[in-house]
Amino acid sequence: MSAIERSHEDAITSIKWMARNYQCTSKGLLKEDREHNTQYRQFVTTSLDGNIFIWTLDWTLAADEAAKIVKNSLQD
Repeated sequence: MSAIERSHEDAITSIKWMARNYQCTSKGLLKEDREHNTQYRQFVTTSLDGNIFIWTLDWTLAADEAAKIVKNSLQD
């Protein structure tokens, strides 16, 4: 998931909601939840800076910790 500290640097050109039964994992994999009927809340943004980001409104402590791990790995 995208972190606000590493977001778009130019104007956003598109915002699209993802289907509620799909989730983009912290590793960038798109998964469908067929068993639990979970309703995810994620959306995708694109920008003139050439970046595509996936955002989630389903914040959890685990997601926050995963974002820190990704951030640390990008700095190495």
